[in-house]
This record gives sequence, structure tokens and C-alpha cells, in this order.
Amino acid sequence: MELKGVNFIGNELSADGKETFKGVDPATDKKLLPDFHEASSHEIDEAINKAELAFTEYSKKNGKEKALFLYSAMIYWKDATKKQDCLTQD
Repeated sequence: MELKGVNFIGNELSADGKETFKGVDPATDKKLLPDFHEASSHEIDEAINKAELAFTEYSKKNGKEKALFLYSAMIYWKDATKKQDCLTQD
């Protein structure tokens, strides 16, 4: 998977933060490219709001519904990481 240095909030990419930092590969101690954008206050608030909404909806699901959701998410991300469509920044 190619790194983009942006935040993934809900189902959207965002890079509003002005500050950036380098990630580090723990196996080699080498710095990673590209630079990563720190989340802005707005992005943090948006992530919290979306997480609260998701938790509210998810907690209403029974065990079978949760299992189906998790299985579907695994299939989606497995396919998406192959295509890398979901990580392409416009």
C-alpha cells in the first residue's frame, strides 16, 4: 500500500493540518515518505463526531450483523488495497 501522508476521517481523505512529520519504519529506523499531516482541530472534531455516530449505530447491531459488517469491511479493504483507489488523493 502506498502511503499518502493524509488523514482518513470517516470515508474521506483530509490534510488540513499545516504541521507535518516523518513516519519511521520500526524495523529499519528509516524515515518514511511522504511527510504526514498532523490533524487540525477541525479534523479531530470531525473524527470524534463520526466515531460517536458509528458507535451509536454499531452498538444497535446484534452479533450476526456485526460479523457480517466486519467480514464485509475486510473484503472491501482487501480489494481496495489491491486497487489503491481509496487512497488516491485528488
